[in-house]
Amino acid sequence: KTLLINKLGGAIQQLPYFTTCSADLKLGTNSFLAKKEIYITDLENNNIIDTIKISGDYTWLMNVKWSPKDMNVLLCITKKDDISSIWTISINNKKKTLLYETSNITRLFWSPNGDACYYLLDNSGRSDLIKLNIETQTGKLLGNPITLIKKLHTENKLTP
Repeated sequence: KTLLINKLGGAIQQLPYFTTCSADLKLGTNSFLAKKEIYITDLENNNIIDTIKISGDYTWLMNVKWSPKDMNVLLCITKKDDISSIWTISINNKKKTLLYETSNITRLFWSPNGDACYYLLDNSGRSDLIKLNIETQTGKLLGNPITLIKKLHTENKLTP
């Protein structure tokens, strides 16, 4: 399929791809950096059924991941000063929750049961594996970040 955009500045109606999908495989998400929006797509017909505005002054939106259990999306926003923010967004009510801010975040992903997320934090050319515990109903951070592994060799592969 092709990207359908209304003429004369209309909104995007369809996207030919998605970045992540819901646990039931019925909905997908995609983002459009220039418009600062995340689109919720019905994967059966590829139509956009909802749009979530992402406000703020950021230069990159990455790692948009759907929770394996709930209607929450996890994402990372990088600002002009290279500070990254990890957020959850409830698909049901569009509530955005800031979990944590730091620099040099890569490979953000959910735990298999959706109650935590993990990311790699650059540490002098190696990476620390960090865990954030998340309250699944609200998407809020529980406690402080936990460093699980320090200075992981970059050749080690982590796959969610």
